[in-house]
Amino acid sequence: AEAALNADINTKGRAECDGKLSCSKATYFDAKATQCGGYEACKEITALMDISSIDCLATRSCSNNHILAALNVKCNANRACQYSVIESGKSVQCEGHYGCANADITS
Repeated sequence: AEAALNADINTKGRAECDGKLSCSKATYFDAKATQCGGYEACKEITALMDISSIDCLATRSCSNNHILAALNVKCNANRACQYSVIESGKSVQCEGHYGCANADITS
């Protein structure tokens, strides 16, 4: 199932987007800590992702985004964060095959 597709996501706590396409194409995204553990989860979000930290742990998760994180960004899966603009206040970790490929990274 595709959870929270084309949704507005605004939480003071943690967002867990662990299913296929979970939280993808959200029109607004604001959460403290975010986990994108499903296939293509959190991809192509049309609004700035304003978060404290994000873990992109599945194939193509967090791809084609503008990610603004106060702390850490982890792109630890195949093609995670690919084609994204990433701004992190502390660190960016890219450990998957093609993780952060063609990305613009500022940390």
